[in-house]
Amino acid sequence: MLLIEKKHPAWQAGRYNLPGGKIEEDETIHEAASRELQEEVESDWPARTDLYPRDDRRSSDFVVYVCRCDYDSLAGRNVLESMTDERVFWMPLAEAMNHEKLIDNLRIIIPPLPSRN
Repeated sequence: MLLIEKKHPAWQAGRYNLPGGKIEEDETIHEAASRELQEEVESDWPARTDLYPRDDRRSSDFVVYVCRCDYDSLAGRNVLESMTDERVFWMPLAEAMNHEKLIDNLRIIIPPLPSRN
């Protein structure tokens, strides 16, 4: 899972969150996810054509879309560099979901992943 060690807002400082943000007017979910990823993380990825919406969580006040993109860390791809003053890094999903620094609502927002055979 791609995580950001947040410095701001204050309530997230020192905690781990996902890259993300708001969808701009006339922007698709895919476009917003690609833009937010580019704004927060510089990587060696090509255009994010393999980034796609996976699920959503809704309340009366908001909708959170969870997107997924695959990567191959063993092939030496996906070198990361933060585009902000916050650290970006990869962590295995199972480890991240149990990490004490993970923002609590991510355990609800991130849908369970199917097992891979």
